[in-house]
Amino acid sequence: MSIIGVSTISDSVGAAIVNAGQEYVVINDLLQAASKYLATLLHVEDVHIVNCAAGAIAQAVAGVIAKDNYLLQMNITKNILLPNEIILPKGHNVNFGGTIETMINLGGGIVQEAGYANLCSQADLKAHINDRTAAILYVKSHHSVQKSMLSIPEAIAVAKAAQVPIIINCAAEADLQKYYQMGADIIIYSGSKAICGPTSGLILGKKRYLDFIRAQSKGIGRAMKIGKENIAGIIVAVEEYLSNIVDKNQHLKLLNTLQQKVSDIPGIIAKLEPDEGGRELLRLKLTIDPEITKYPAIAVVNFFEQYNPQIITRNNFVNKNIIYFDPALWIIPIWKLFQMQFIVLTIKEGIRCYLLKIVFVLMF
Repeated sequence: MSIIGVSTISDSVGAAIVNAGQEYVVINDLLQAASKYLATLLHVEDVHIVNCAAGAIAQAVAGVIAKDNYLLQMNITKNILLPNEIILPKGHNVNFGGTIETMINLGGGIVQEAGYANLCSQADLKAHINDRTAAILYVKSHHSVQKSMLSIPEAIAVAKAAQVPIIINCAAEADLQKYYQMGADIIIYSGSKAICGPTSGLILGKKRYLDFIRAQSKGIGRAMKIGKENIAGIIVAVEEYLSNIVDKNQHLKLLNTLQQKVSDIPGIIAKLEPDEGGRELLRLKLTIDPEITKYPAIAVVNFFEQYNPQIITRNNFVNKNIIYFDPALWIIPIWKLFQMQFIVLTIKEGIRCYLLKIVFVLMF
């Protein structure tokens, strides 16, 4: 979750950042060496490191539009003649803290929404392809609409048949080879989410397109550059990520413990649910019955946010009296039993305070 600073870094990643920050380096040489090394580690043709996943979208769009046009590499906003339409399923034009459409526009692209908010098929994508099409963009995220959306392999098949590049934005995904192996041309990851690196973005894919994107470093990419410190940090983070074995059973045990403790509170149903975007993680879903508890979910959220320390939850469905606890299963170790007990006590304290406020209002 970006709202809480995304993930935490290891001591080794922190040390790499500090060490790099204390040295001088020819930044282009470092980027070139880092890209080559990460491409070897990840078994992909090429890698480019940028400031973040959102910046990666903008630069990827600019790259597929400008290609090797020098003038547009320097200033993509000058484009008039070259194709600049980016097709994406309508249900993927989401707000993740910023909007997908804004990132496309920053890269000089014009959004063409395919299908409907609750449905997009291969036929819907095909219908929008024309001589102004620069690329197809697919957003793999829990923010995106999941219902009746074509799959990534289906979107890739459409792109291949039309001979247009496809960009997969899968910022928070855990598998760093999956979509490349499926045949995607450009794949975007956040370096600070599942990978637990510093603020950064990784662009993986076919060298032809990565060269076009890399050329944007002297254009809009200049405003989205990454420093030597975070280049060093993301290298170590990827190394650790690929060698680290996550004990999912232990995480599941801790989640079950929290679920059982919260379930003892009258009017609250606690249930483990998988990530709706398909990632291999579970979240704890709390459904609050205001008729029993005498307080709505928003009261709990407000209490959490005012508490010290704050407890941050996912509140997309708070209007339906549902909140989610994100366990961040790929971060080790953040969920301790004492932290769970603290959360349970905080919920109970929130209930008590909310009821006292009601009583105070009724009395006066």
